[in-house]
Amino acid sequence: MTIVAHDPFLSAEFAARAGVQLVAYLVIGSPGELPEEREATLRFADELDASMVQLHVFASYPGTYAE
Repeated sequence: MTIVAHDPFLSAEFAARAGVQLVAYLVIGSPGELPEEREATLRFADELDASMVQLHVFASYPGTYAE
């Protein structure tokens, strides 16, 4: 049986039912990100109910496209 879930909350529920710990890696502060988008990401992290959430702040480096 194959389960395909495009809803991250449903995927988190499936993982929990299977005894799998969910870890979410999220990035905020990307170039052009609006304050309301950052707030939405933080709400998402809070509502996901993951075992662990790692929140990273975007960093650009010289010579990269995001400079």
